[in-house]
Amino acid sequence: MSNERKQTKSILKDLNILSEDYLPLGIQNRDNQIRELQLCLEPSMRGQKPIHAFLFGPSGTGKTLIARALLKELEERQIRAMYINCWENQTLYSIADRMIEDFRILQAEKISAIYKIEKFEEYLKDRPFVLVLDNIDRLEPKEIDLILYNLSDLNKTGLVCIGNSMSFLQRLDDRVKSKIHPRIIECPAYSRKELMQIVKERADYALEAENWDLKILRKIASLAGGDARIAIQTLRNAANYADNKRLGRIERANLEQGWIDSRELKINQLLENLSPHHRLIYEIVRGSKEILSGDLWKAYKIVCQRKRIKAVPLRTFAYYRDQLTNIGLVYSKRARIRGNVRIYGPNMKP
Repeated sequence: MSNERKQTKSILKDLNILSEDYLPLGIQNRDNQIRELQLCLEPSMRGQKPIHAFLFGPSGTGKTLIARALLKELEERQIRAMYINCWENQTLYSIADRMIEDFRILQAEKISAIYKIEKFEEYLKDRPFVLVLDNIDRLEPKEIDLILYNLSDLNKTGLVCIGNSMSFLQRLDDRVKSKIHPRIIECPAYSRKELMQIVKERADYALEAENWDLKILRKIASLAGGDARIAIQTLRNAANYADNKRLGRIERANLEQGWIDSRELKINQLLENLSPHHRLIYEIVRGSKEILSGDLWKAYKIVCQRKRIKAVPLRTFAYYRDQLTNIGLVYSKRARIRGNVRIYGPNMKP
């Protein structure tokens, strides 16, 4: 590349704006969802029990962003609230222990989830509390039942559960269903136009002016498939590549490499938080262009036998398989044959 084309000035203004933890002042294209969740949480501002809510939708559709923004609003109003990622805290005990730790509640060291929950309720007294449980649908069904059954009993506590699909709600124990009755709030995948608005706003604040053009942003919005997290990460990666090479602006080659890196990062992050059986099922699907549901079950049992791993029961296998679909690693469609047969294939490959 010629010296004339190289630049010394960085195109980056504030890279934190392109980070996953960044909380924008305004959340675009989610007014209805924000309003619905505000209605659920509004009773807490009157000292009453909030309404339980469930936010669902594909990855990168603003669910966590909405919940975090409203938690910040509650905390500014001196209402106790907390966010827990169920990937990091996968049991009732772990969640209860985290609640005790974050609120620095003393004399709650006993190794018992129920005891810790009782101590937490004593701490709350008669004050409202909002608990966000993100990625709750990634847990085992029995653990989800245990968590929701016990935490929904807390006085004046509202649960905000976040997941990729509604399928886990249908598997809940009837006793749990009768207890929580959550308000369902859907966050659908963003349209290309909506993604374009999101990445343009981030580019305006994160990058120096005239270092990118609308064609690059439109391509990012097209590639991301409705996932704002992937779109923003792709823009961040592309900007970093352009800046490291001192190009002075984001070029098509930077975008393409940034897109590849974003996909690989997303897949690796998802796989790291899944059980060995999830990964085994995914590897079988990834190794096939497409595979029928019955053949996938047979292949899974054969691989387990070859690796000397105890296969999970069919019902658990189906739950794991559906989770891979819900988080976007695997796609599913109905087979053109008689019966309830589906076809599975890899949605993304590293």
